Amino acid sequence: MISIFILDDHRILRSALRVLLEQEANLTVVGEAGSIAEGLRALPDCGAQICLVDLTLPDGCGLDFVKKAKEQAEGVRFLALTMHEEEKYLLPFLEAGGMGYLNKAMADQELLRAISQVMDGQAYLGERGVQLMAKKWMGESDRSEASVKEQALSAREKEVICLVARGLTSAEIGKRLYLSPRTIDTYRNRLMKKLGLHTRAELVDYVIRHQLLEG
Repeated sequence: MISIFILDDHRILRSALRVLLEQEANLTVVGEAGSIAEGLRALPDCGAQICLVDLTLPDGCGLDFVKKAKEQAEGVRFLALTMHEEEKYLLPFLEAGGMGYLNKAMADQELLRAISQVMDGQAYLGERGVQLMAKKWMGESDRSEASVKEQALSAREKEVICLVARGLTSAEIGKRLYLSPRTIDTYRNRLMKKLGLHTRAELVDYVIRHQLLEG
């Protein structure tokens, strides 16, 4: 028998999930809560093996709940059941200690499969999650090539990329380096292409990972 805890602030959804799950002979719901505080009080002693976690709760984010609950409820496996698209929360949830991620829109089709897979010790990402992870893996492969190119950055290029990462505008950077804003734009665009980056967030991540801001 697989014991399940439900953390979701919508009482009607919790009831619907309980009915869906307990139709299965090998599943039982041993507890539920509508907030992080309630969940942290109830989960450790209810005997749950799997905890279904919504990521938007009235007193915080489900990611924070997972980080805290892992310390208090050893052995529980966490499966996100949320309306949030995978792009925003999938990787942070896995990093927090979650083992699966499922969009609520697919719950009636995939939830039982996800529970079974997580209980077997395997991560469950769903089709969209697998696509996202594949995209990330390909991106990391591209970035590994870009890291080699970092060796060839000129001193001026490193100055520009660090100032961009710090959030300065082209005009502010140009004033510091005695260059025109248009020249700074040219530097930035050339650097993004050279390093295989597409957004400022990726640029900031690159600068931090390569410790270019030290000093």
